[in-house]
Amino acid sequence: MANDTDGLVLALAIDGLTLGDDQLRAVGSSLLALVRYHHRKMIQMNQQVAIYNTAKALAVESSIGLVWVPSLAQNFPEIAPREFQDHLLQLDRSDLIELRPDSRGDSWRANDAACCPPGPMGSVLSWLRICEPNE
Repeated sequence: MANDTDGLVLALAIDGLTLGDDQLRAVGSSLLALVRYHHRKMIQMNQQVAIYNTAKALAVESSIGLVWVPSLAQNFPEIAPREFQDHLLQLDRSDLIELRPDSRGDSWRANDAACCPPGPMGSVLSWLRICEPNE
């Protein structure tokens, strides 16, 4: 962090602009916030890639080409259910996967539903399909 701030101060000094202590602290604080933001985004992106790659491997193993979302979630116990849902929804919005509701209705446990995103008309999106590139 200090190196980033020092570099910025040097660049500003070269341009003839000097910063007071308060301004320097504000710049440093902003840079730190930016670094933390990008670090969180990288973690989220890496989690999404891992979820997608695992889903793809499970789909290949499946005789029907679909992945049961609760089975996929079991591979990621470190990810909270709501965060897991968000990752799935982002992958769906990116057209990498297609989320599908369960045709069995409410015949399965509520524990399984925790990791599944909510669907239309109170359904639960408990299945996913890997989208092919040219779809």
